[in-house]
Amino acid sequence: MKEAVKKYAQERIAPLVSKMDENSAMDEEVIKSLFEQGLMGIEIDTEYNGTGSSFFSSILAIEELAKVDTSVSVVCDVQNTLINTLFIKLGTPAQKEKYLSRLSTDMVPEKNILGQIGHGYKYAIGALNEGRIAIAAQMIGLAQGCFDRTIPYTRQRVQFGQRIFDFQGMQHQIAHVASQIEAGRLLAYNAARLKEAGRPYIKEACMAKYFAGETFSEEESMMKEAVKKYAQERIAPLVSKMDENSAMDEEVIKSLFEQGLMGIEIDPEYNGTGSSFFSSILVIEELAKVDASISVLCDIQNTLINTLFGKLGTTAQKEQYLSRLSTDMVGSFCLSEAESGSDAFSLKTRAEKHKDYYVINGSKMWISNAEHAGVFLVMANVDPSSGYKGITCFIVDRDTEGLEIGKKENKLGLRASSTCPLNFDNVKVPEKNILGQIGHGYKYAIGMLNEGRIGIAAQMIGLAQGCFDHTIPYTRQRVQFGQRIFDFQGMQHQIAHVASQIEAGRLLTYNAARLKEAGRPFIKEACMAKYFTSEVATLTTSKCLEWMGGVGFTKDYPIEKYYRDCKIGTIYEGTTNVQLSTIAKFIDKEYDH
Repeated sequence: MKEAVKKYAQERIAPLVSKMDENSAMDEEVIKSLFEQGLMGIEIDTEYNGTGSSFFSSILAIEELAKVDTSVSVVCDVQNTLINTLFIKLGTPAQKEKYLSRLSTDMVPEKNILGQIGHGYKYAIGALNEGRIAIAAQMIGLAQGCFDRTIPYTRQRVQFGQRIFDFQGMQHQIAHVASQIEAGRLLAYNAARLKEAGRPYIKEACMAKYFAGETFSEEESMMKEAVKKYAQERIAPLVSKMDENSAMDEEVIKSLFEQGLMGIEIDPEYNGTGSSFFSSILVIEELAKVDASISVLCDIQNTLINTLFGKLGTTAQKEQYLSRLSTDMVGSFCLSEAESGSDAFSLKTRAEKHKDYYVINGSKMWISNAEHAGVFLVMANVDPSSGYKGITCFIVDRDTEGLEIGKKENKLGLRASSTCPLNFDNVKVPEKNILGQIGHGYKYAIGMLNEGRIGIAAQMIGLAQGCFDHTIPYTRQRVQFGQRIFDFQGMQHQIAHVASQIEAGRLLTYNAARLKEAGRPFIKEACMAKYFTSEVATLTTSKCLEWMGGVGFTKDYPIEKYYRDCKIGTIYEGTTNVQLSTIAKFIDKEYDH
């Protein structure tokens, strides 16, 4: 339906938009064609000449029409989400027979008593709640249509010797707007799916309309609830102490393995949980609600280390490492160096071939999990003359001679998570410890960072939600000027804004995870999720600290810790600027067609 409406709108409506706007009048042929296309009775049963489709299909149609003309979209919206819905839900058989066929084919209804006398208010509220989803679809369609007409111009217009699109400042603005549109679209789709499934959706409908669900499998829901309970019972009591001591409690690490949270996607034959990537994302999110440091440990293990072994490992490598990674061994990913952060592939660490082994020399910086890791996946260049095409991934065990783990960094946030420099002084690694193919390390790193960005997004959303959940009860209890802080309208609007941003970021994250899991392109969506959620976490923690007032600034409450922990989200696994530039590159390619 989406493609059919898109084609119809471009061919039948687009040529008349300017004239209709100028004349302030809807073209009668356009109205007629809406009926002919079945777009005025989308949810009406076929027995009444309707299309017999779904509420979600109505939302898609409204969005596509709004890309071309919002006025036509409004006609379709009101007809489908208000008028038709009221007749379908409340009409007597006689009323349905009299009106539904004509509403599908050629008329707007006259006044009549519909439903029960005195219940009009309830019907109106219900219809308006559904209508808000459609308004959101209108706004998203309108925004996308405007965006679609503007980007080609920025790709053609040349100033100062280059396309307007190619100025980095312009790319970042474009990527920001594209991310906002995508977040709004997912909010609208989520509200529509909830409504269609008969689940509560009014809050989500309001969020979607303001900003412009995800459903889980039984296994995913069970895991989400189990991790939530585990985090509250086993981790929460130790968070403050771990942060104060800048050290992760060994019993917490042990319990992560016992709960099966360090080998979520590893097959049961290697003692793993045998679950999905999406389950990993849910786990990372739930852990981050309680402590981002623990979430980081789990994230790196599952989305980087285990994934690389699972995808690239030989049978012998899998047998040697996967069972331990599931049960008692922490892994660490070694890419960044002092001179190569965002420019990751200008790394200087070398691996020189000697018979059936390699000798690694160099150093790494900002290596997470280094303090507890039993195995390191190290990116080193075997052929510097080939540039980044010489980068190869090596498996280096912790006890390998010549490997030195430096002093733990004294960080602003994520203090319980270890971050250390590593030094490689003639570290001898057997050839059999090459993971994947020689010279393909840069490909593996890019692939893992793209997946890892979804994990970072889950961290940031979990962190933001955890901070929000700690703060709202305080605003509901704290009384000032004779009423709860929560009851001040200005405060309510801020709270609703932050809640909507969190929900939008969550849906961006889930969408990227589902795309990755389905084997579909997901890199742009992963970058959008990472960029958007890190900004949302910054906004949320800052606002929560303000809402808490002076007590929020103290260590008696966890808000200041959330505030410190979130800052790294805009930096690691690609800074905000890197995400925006990557998003812009994808947008540029999309408009080649």
